[in-house]
Amino acid sequence: YVLFSSSNTSPKVAVSIDGPTLLASGSEILYTISILNKDSTPLTDTSLLATFPEGFEFIYASEDPKNSKKNYWALGELTAFQNKVITVRGTLSGIKNESKDLELSFQYHQRGVSAEFGSSARFQTKMSSSVLTIQLSGPAQLTEGEEGTYTIAYDTFESYAQKDSVELRITPPEGFKAKDLVPKSDHDMIWSAQTLLKAIDPSKKTGTIVIRGSFRDATPGVKAFSATIGRKVNEAFTSEQTTSLDTTLTGSDFKARLLINGKNDPTPLTLNEPI
Repeated sequence: YVLFSSSNTSPKVAVSIDGPTLLASGSEILYTISILNKDSTPLTDTSLLATFPEGFEFIYASEDPKNSKKNYWALGELTAFQNKVITVRGTLSGIKNESKDLELSFQYHQRGVSAEFGSSARFQTKMSSSVLTIQLSGPAQLTEGEEGTYTIAYDTFESYAQKDSVELRITPPEGFKAKDLVPKSDHDMIWSAQTLLKAIDPSKKTGTIVIRGSFRDATPGVKAFSATIGRKVNEAFTSEQTTSLDTTLTGSDFKARLLINGKNDPTPLTLNEPI
């Protein structure tokens, strides 16, 4: 399956790429590259340059690349009507619905012709899901001052190609004061990849973050507690999933009675209610 292929006038060369059009982020991907000499004249000094998509991590190729970037092959001669096939295996990571393009540039000469020719191809894979997923649970209702517990669960991402860049960020609602964080955040309600991986239960392949706290000096109403997991690369954070939970905050149920000039007023008072 090739999305795009081009070549100049002659000789006749077909460059094609086959691979998955949909892939879960962090999974292995296998590209099959075919270079067909459709001419009766051999091709000489042939070479192939691949531009892999961002998030691709090289694992293996059926022919060893000739450079440290693992994306250049000096293929020598292709005889008449020869079909050269190279397979490349790696992992590919990205955000859900993100498109990832592999681009190829094939350069060659035709025997007896001084001019250099070229042909190219492009193949696109779309991320069907993200390996970085979270679930958030917590109280549907709290009164001011009442302690509540929020739990963020996440699956292991140890095989994720860019695992070291993972971060989880919590955005608490206005007035929420955290009492306990398990495990503790690295800073300002942000957990690094290293901290998240340490908290994973190997038997369940999941990790949890538990946050206990209460609302103080907050206006009653619906409060949105949100959690975001994503990647931080070169100080730029890219979200892969955000989930939120609404907690309805009610006024304190603490009651008092007002004494006026030594007399007990029968009207009950609520905490923070103006007198």
